[in-house]
Amino acid sequence: MTDAILVLNGGSSSLKFAVFERHGELPLLLRGNVSSLGQQPRLRVDAAAGRSKIDRSLDEAPIGMGKAFAA
Repeated sequence: MTDAILVLNGGSSSLKFAVFERHGELPLLLRGNVSSLGQQPRLRVDAAAGRSKIDRSLDEAPIGMGKAFAA
């Protein structure tokens, strides 16, 4: 298991996040966001080094910061 640092940035209509590996220069592992919390929420995740990408609707509208974090 890798030690990691999770960084969150909650705004009025989105939750952005990034995960960094906890060693050396803190290399980025992944980043993403949950956008349009008050309308049609969507989860997007981009992994570092060209690995898998997630882009999907959360099939709910609207959601709060708690459900965005859970996603």
